[in-house]
Amino acid sequence: MLLANARSRSERRAVRGSMKWTAVVSVVLVGVLLTSAPATGQKKDFETLPPAETKLSPSLQGGSLTSLKDSVDVIVQFSSDSGRFSSTVAATSFQAKHFEPFDSMHMAVMSVPARALKQLAQHRGVRFVSRDSVIRSYSYAAKVTARHPRSLFDFRHTGDGVDIAIVDSGIEEHDDIPRHWASVDATRWPVREGVDADDDNGHGTHIAGTIGGSSWHPSYGGFAPEAWLLSVKALRVDGSGKTSDVIRALDWILANSHRYDGIEVVNLSLGKAVEERAEDDPLVQAVERLWDAGIVVVCSAGNYGRSGNFTVTSPGNSRKVITVGSVTDRGTAHNWSDDYPSTYSSQGPTLYDQVLKPDLLAPGNRVMGAAEEDSYLAERLSSRCHEMDEDCDYLELSGTSMAAGIVSATVALMLEDDRSLTPDTIKARLMKTARPIAGSATKVGAGVLDIMSAIDSNVTVSSALSPLLRISESGELLVEDTSNLWGPAFTVESIYGDGFLWSDRAPTSDGFLWSDGFLWSDGFLWSDAFLWSDGFLWSDGFLWSDMVGADDPLFRTSRQSLDLNDDQ
Repeated sequence: MLLANARSRSERRAVRGSMKWTAVVSVVLVGVLLTSAPATGQKKDFETLPPAETKLSPSLQGGSLTSLKDSVDVIVQFSSDSGRFSSTVAATSFQAKHFEPFDSMHMAVMSVPARALKQLAQHRGVRFVSRDSVIRSYSYAAKVTARHPRSLFDFRHTGDGVDIAIVDSGIEEHDDIPRHWASVDATRWPVREGVDADDDNGHGTHIAGTIGGSSWHPSYGGFAPEAWLLSVKALRVDGSGKTSDVIRALDWILANSHRYDGIEVVNLSLGKAVEERAEDDPLVQAVERLWDAGIVVVCSAGNYGRSGNFTVTSPGNSRKVITVGSVTDRGTAHNWSDDYPSTYSSQGPTLYDQVLKPDLLAPGNRVMGAAEEDSYLAERLSSRCHEMDEDCDYLELSGTSMAAGIVSATVALMLEDDRSLTPDTIKARLMKTARPIAGSATKVGAGVLDIMSAIDSNVTVSSALSPLLRISESGELLVEDTSNLWGPAFTVESIYGDGFLWSDRAPTSDGFLWSDGFLWSDGFLWSDAFLWSDGFLWSDGFLWSDMVGADDPLFRTSRQSLDLNDDQ
C-alpha cells in the first residue's frame, strides 16, 4: 500500500489526499461508463450499479471468507427500488437457503453462498449487505458488599405509566419485578407474543431490576419502580445472539409501539463490533428508525475500554441514540471527587465515522439487581449472589449494561414529568446537565448522569446529533461545533466542559481545537502508529470484530477472566 510506505505525517497526508482524489475520479468514471453502456446482454437489475464491493461490508470482502462454497448469513438493506426482490428471487438468483423479511425496516436476513455475495450486492434493489454478526450483552461479574447507586438519590418520580422495552435475554418472574410486563420472543421468526420467554441467561432480569425493580431494600431496587416493562427476548442462554435477532426485536417494537399504552423507551444493554460505517450498519439504521418515530433508544457503549480508543460498539455508534459508558464510585456516597470512568468502559471516537462517544456516563460498577436463580450467570457466579431466602435472589454485576439501564430509568422519570419530550430533547437535557468528571471526552462524554438536574432542565432542541471529530489540514484535532448542530445555546464548552477538557478555546470554522499534547501525542489516539497505520484502522487485514470477539470475558471459562470490575 502507498500509505504503508509513507512514513512521515506529511507524506501520509499527501498520500491520503491523492487516494481520496483517485477514489472520487474513479467513482465518476464508473458512473459515466455504467450509465452510458448499452444494456445488451445484461440483466436490467444490474445495469447501472457501482462495483459490488461498495455495497458489501468490509467483513464480507477479501480474505475474510474461508470458502466461496460456504453459506453466509447476511442482512440485506433494500433501496426504494426493491419491489421485485422476494423470497423467490433470493432462492432462484442467489441460491438463498433462508429469506426472512423485516416488516418495518426495509431489510431481510438471508443465508447465501459466499460466491453469490457480489452478485447479490449488484442487485438494483439492494442498498447494502452486512454480515449477520454475533451480538452480546455487556456486564461483568463483581464482588458482593457494594451498595446500589440508587441509594444516592431522593426520587420525586417513579416512572409511573411509562412503557420501557428491554431487548435482552428475557425477564424472569421475580418478587421485585411486578407481573405487569408482557413477554415477546424475538429469537425466532415469526416473533412470538404472550409466551413465557424464560431468562435462561439472567442478564435481562438484572437489567429489569436495575430499571424497574420494586425491592423494599434501598440498595437493590430500581430507579423507575412503577414503569411498565416489556420483555423482548433477543439473546440466548450464553448472553449472545445474532444481529438479526435484535433487528427482529426492534422491527416488532416499531410495528407495535402504539400498544401497551405506547412504547416510549427501548433499552439495549448489548452490542456488536463496528464493521462498517454507521450509514451502512443495519443495526444502526434499525435503532434510528425507532428514534425518528419518537422512541428514545438507550445503548450501552461496550466493555472494551481497556483496549483503548475506537472501542464503542454498535449500535452505540449511531449519532442519534444515547450511548452510555460506566462510572466507578468508590463507595463514598455524595463525595464525587474520587469517582472515575470505569476502566472497562468503551472509549470513542467510533470506528469509521469518528463520532464523539459515549454521550455520558452513569453508575455501572458493582450494581446489585434481581437474579434468576437457575440462570447461566447465577450458576457460574454463585459467589456474587445475595440470598434473601435460600436462593440467589440478587446478583451483583458491573458493566455499561447496568449504566444504560440506569439512564433508561432516568428517561422514564423525565417522561413521567413531561410526556411531550422528544428523544432529542431528552438526550440534550441528559448531556447538558451531566456532572463534570476529569478525563477525555472520548472516555467520559459530557460527564456523569445527574438525575434530578435532568428532570428539572427546561432546554429544548430539534436535533441532538453527537458531534464528529476530524483532523484539520494542519494536523489539529477538531470537534464539530455543537452550536451549529443543536442550537446557539449549546456550545461545545457548555456540553463537554470549560477549562478541563478543551485547550485554547479559540473557535474555528469546524469547532474547537483540542490541545496538541493531550490526544495528539504519538502512540495514543491519532498517532503515527495507530489510526493511519497500515496495521490497524485502514488496513487490509485487520477487523475490529476479531479483537472484540476475543476480548469478551463472559465467553471465557476461568474465574479470573470474570473478575474485571473496578474493585472498591
